[in-house]
Amino acid sequence: MSKFKIAYFPAVIKKNILVIGLILAFLVNLLVGILSYYNISKLYETDILEKISYQKIINIEELFSYLKDTETARRGYILTGEDHFLGVYREALPLIEQSKKFLQLKMINQVDQQELSAVLENKINEKLSILKLSIESMTKEGYNKDRQSQFTTQGKDVMDQIRNIMNGMIKREKDILNKWSFENETSKRKTALIITSGYSLSFLIIFFIFLELSHQISIRRKSEDSLKQALKVKSDFTAMVSHELRTPLTAIKEGIGIVFDGSAGAINEEQRDFLDTAKRNVDRLARLIDNVLDFQKLEYKKMILT
Repeated sequence: MSKFKIAYFPAVIKKNILVIGLILAFLVNLLVGILSYYNISKLYETDILEKISYQKIINIEELFSYLKDTETARRGYILTGEDHFLGVYREALPLIEQSKKFLQLKMINQVDQQELSAVLENKINEKLSILKLSIESMTKEGYNKDRQSQFTTQGKDVMDQIRNIMNGMIKREKDILNKWSFENETSKRKTALIITSGYSLSFLIIFFIFLELSHQISIRRKSEDSLKQALKVKSDFTAMVSHELRTPLTAIKEGIGIVFDGSAGAINEEQRDFLDTAKRNVDRLARLIDNVLDFQKLEYKKMILT
């Protein structure tokens, strides 16, 4: 039983090699499609995360720029007393609030960055409070050198702290960005490798199927040629035998006819009965030979057509 199984399965595989090959090619292409879809989806996801990191870095830099604008406007107002500097200051305030909200929204999934963002917001509020007090002092009391110098020193210290916090947040975002960039490149390489390897394997399977199909067609053609040759030999042999039987049979038939008609001399009734039986058997044998020859002609014509 075990020997039968060992011999049976290779035979089944060989018999269905084309079907198995096509199924393998289909499965390889399906696997390539699934893995490619997964890697492309991951590539798309990391690309979005990269863009978000870039946006956060730009947002932090813009926020720092708006804070510098408020500080510049405050200094201009303190030094000149001109009101248009207050306009610049007031225009920067809503932009700062907008940038703070955007930054908090983008940091919602990053615990460490959320903590820094909370500290940053407190420091920004502190900086804005100092700027407000400085401007209000200038507006109400006029220029007071000592008081304004105190505001400048406090503002500079807070601004340095804000700069350090922002630099730390930017550094973390750049580290995350490098991580996404690395994963992005890895996904690209994996996708290219999967597609190249998968389609190469699929091509090899299809090429093998083509070779096997050509081999089977060649074997079938040889078998058909051998069968046709055997049928031709059989047909020629049968025709030859039939003709060889027909020639003496014709002579026998003619001889019986001559004796039966009395051309060779008178015969009695008993002899006539024997000759009549012999004549009928000869005619029956002649018909059989004719049928064999007709059948061979039909078979040969069929063989030629196929």
